[in-house]
Amino acid sequence: ASTRHCTTHGSVTMSVTDVSGSKGEVDLVQLLGCCVCACERAATVIRSVETKRRNSSTGEIEGAVLKDALDLRSYLTEADTATQIVIMRTLRGAFPAITIIGEEEEEE
Repeated sequence: ASTRHCTTHGSVTMSVTDVSGSKGEVDLVQLLGCCVCACERAATVIRSVETKRRNSSTGEIEGAVLKDALDLRSYLTEADTATQIVIMRTLRGAFPAITIIGEEEEEE
């Protein structure tokens, strides 16, 4: 796990209302900086999975499954689920009330 923290400078805010009806403000510069941080962390995960694939005896992605047996574009890999978890944890760590809609099913 990275020890780097999501930090930004400056402030641009936007008024928001959460699902419970509570109103507040979100610092968009901080949110954007955190998104960049989350992407950097996710890229590290992807590189790690790719290195494992290249070093495997078959050159294939272990544990990959088809979400739709008739659609070869529907492969779900370790990188898909691991990067979504990293992104969600990073964003929720900085913005606990954030609503995130991801492509993969959420496990937490």
